[in-house]
Amino acid sequence: MKVAIVALVVATSACLVSLAAAASQFLGDFLISNLVVDAPFQAYPNSTASSFVWFDFSDQDTLHVNPTRCIVEWAVGITSENGTATCANNTFTVQIPDTTYYGIQNFSIDLSHTYLDNTVGDPPYNVLTKLGGLNITFPEIENYKCDLSRGHCASVADASFLAVVTAAIA
Repeated sequence: MKVAIVALVVATSACLVSLAAAASQFLGDFLISNLVVDAPFQAYPNSTASSFVWFDFSDQDTLHVNPTRCIVEWAVGITSENGTATCANNTFTVQIPDTTYYGIQNFSIDLSHTYLDNTVGDPPYNVLTKLGGLNITFPEIENYKCDLSRGHCASVADASFLAVVTAAIA
């Protein structure tokens, strides 16, 4: 019986080491650049133009994948969470939760990226989804400028925002 327990402990330890090694393979965060936010209704209450947030989204762990353009758009009277969210590369997804949108000067973006990573397992168990987010608060966040009288904000040229990855699911 002692031999079986030792073998189980050794096997379990090897598994933990393997998981730790795999975890070190996806330590990168997300980068957001070229951020533009327009909410005409915020500046002009009679506006019927849609609001939108668009940006380029990249993952530090998949530098071989070009940044993808993402946009979240919603009509006047519709909430940001119920708007249309699309990215040019469908392995990236975004959402702006209603509970975090307080206008162009204060909101959060939920981000995810799903891709194949053989360090987390053999097919079909090599699919990794990373989850993270970014909080935007003007004027506190650096390199994000707003003209509230026009309902427009944007990142300054060549600025990137680090969106911290908070979870990974394999």
